[in-house]
Amino acid sequence: MRCPRSILGKALIVLALMASASVCAVEPTGAGTTARPFYQLAKLRWLSEAQMVSSALQNVPLVSAVHDLKLGLAKGGNTSGYNQAITTIEAFEGIPITSETKEQMLDSHRDWSALNAFFDVGTSEARVLMDDAPAGAFFDLARHYFDQEPAGLHSGVRVDLLKSAVGALRSEAGAQNSRAVLYDAAIADLNNLQSASAAQIAASNSNLLNPYRQDIDYLNDLFETERLAGPGNSPA
Repeated sequence: MRCPRSILGKALIVLALMASASVCAVEPTGAGTTARPFYQLAKLRWLSEAQMVSSALQNVPLVSAVHDLKLGLAKGGNTSGYNQAITTIEAFEGIPITSETKEQMLDSHRDWSALNAFFDVGTSEARVLMDDAPAGAFFDLARHYFDQEPAGLHSGVRVDLLKSAVGALRSEAGAQNSRAVLYDAAIADLNNLQSASAAQIAASNSNLLNPYRQDIDYLNDLFETERLAGPGNSPA
């Protein structure tokens, strides 16, 4: 499994994951009204995990995915597989960042495969997520746009820059179609952030399950930057 770089200065966030999971989070509009309630949102968090696994933030999208699936169970509808997926994700959360035993590595690969199947990630897409990393001229351009977003939590977002970053990532996905899955989560997060007010960005860091917090954590990790976040990404 590909091991992205660690995020220095953020290791303490892992200690707060389970406590944060019980905090009430904002429900994204419409996420609970589909035939598979909250499934697509949980899937995006799972796609984020491929970039963040083996870093200090590896459990951030997992905690959110579990939360989304539990919201889906509460809504009702077609929730087949949700309970088993929650159990598997919670087991996956226990993977050490480094120094896994042989048994833990076997367990993690088993869980990875099971969750890819649940989230309808095909074999070729799973291989790309495991082995490849986002790269290319358009990806670098998207990074350039995102790196111009305001620093910190109190200046809101630049919607024009977020839209430009989306356009660049879509161009990258089109240029390397077989690797397009690498950009799905980032495109969704950049689009979601466009609707955030300055007040919502300012409040996002107080709750790990806040969707904007999830977007920002992932995009900062993906682009190797520190935008739209508080110092050390701790509650501001």
